Amino acid sequence: MKNGFWKVFFYEWQILIRSPKKLFLCLGLPLLIFFFFGQLFQAGTPHSFKTALIDYDQTPTSRQIVRALQSTPEIDFSAQPSDEFEAKKWLQRGDIYALIVIPQGVQRNLLGGQQSEIQCYTNGQFLLPAGNIQKAFSTTVAMVSAGIDIEKRKKKGQEDHWARTEVQPIKLDLHNLYNPYSNYGYYLITPFLPFMLEMLVVIMSIYIIATPLKYGFAKQWLRMSGENSWAALWGKLLPYTLVFCLVGWFMNFYLFRVIGTPLQVPMWNVVLMTFVLILTHQFVAVFFVSIARDMRTALTFGGGFCALCFSFGAYTFPIEGLPRFIQDISNIFPYTHFIKYFVARAIKGIPMDYALPNLMALGVYFVLFLCAYPLFVKKLNRGSYE
Repeated sequence: MKNGFWKVFFYEWQILIRSPKKLFLCLGLPLLIFFFFGQLFQAGTPHSFKTALIDYDQTPTSRQIVRALQSTPEIDFSAQPSDEFEAKKWLQRGDIYALIVIPQGVQRNLLGGQQSEIQCYTNGQFLLPAGNIQKAFSTTVAMVSAGIDIEKRKKKGQEDHWARTEVQPIKLDLHNLYNPYSNYGYYLITPFLPFMLEMLVVIMSIYIIATPLKYGFAKQWLRMSGENSWAALWGKLLPYTLVFCLVGWFMNFYLFRVIGTPLQVPMWNVVLMTFVLILTHQFVAVFFVSIARDMRTALTFGGGFCALCFSFGAYTFPIEGLPRFIQDISNIFPYTHFIKYFVARAIKGIPMDYALPNLMALGVYFVLFLCAYPLFVKKLNRGSYE
């Protein structure tokens, strides 16, 4: 077995290093994808959303409000509409993300002790910009309003300390855990990079194993291994496993050292888990090759499976908020268990005992591989697909 395994291994290794196409797919493409997402989310937090302003009041108070709103990173008054009707048309077309209208009489009402209303219109089709603008608008207007109230109280002879206490009797002390800068790069790149690696591992592993079966030279592959199907399979897969493990190490280095995503555990912990992810999806690839009637079907199964993995991973939406039936389906996919473990250990620093069930769940896919293995051996002995 040993001699047969190493014969297949070195033969496949030479094919890999002499094939620019395979080297690009296994090594170059994932690195390009990692760099692409890193550059895409380089800014971290979205800012400077194009906003239109209409100030009917044109008073020192309204200009103070405008300056305060403009100073926030989310709002950028770069659109100059001629009137409110034109601005609303822009908002409906998606040319701007928000419209802020300061009505006439704001300063007069504030000085007279009457309530004033400032409108902020957002396009609900763009949830992220709309949410950020509304948050910045509400916070800024509340701060300006509180400042005006404090100044009025001080003019009546009230001390600054008591004026501030009465305006804001409860002071907020907010702490944003795990992502202190609200960085969308930390939040979105963390699931994207392992998903891209997972997809490449499944597709490439299916292609590597199924190619001899498709073109009818699987018997030569089996003879090279000394008629040992186990040595034939892993001798052929191991060179790609090593390359993917190298890519997985770089993925974690890029994510936690270059991009700067907070890491709560030693690097080797997440790298080892990434190696488990790679091996698990190679088991999945062998399973699809074993049950499929041809290579095209196996690749279709693999691609569809990976797409569903990300869809049911429920990373951007709490899985607890999904129907129970969907929660049960999500547990079928290895990516769900991996990302739960990955986030729990790497991002949150949760002790191993709490994350261990997700790690153990990946062992089910080894059992799945063993169940499908006799079908693979049958195809290998036959020398090709039917």
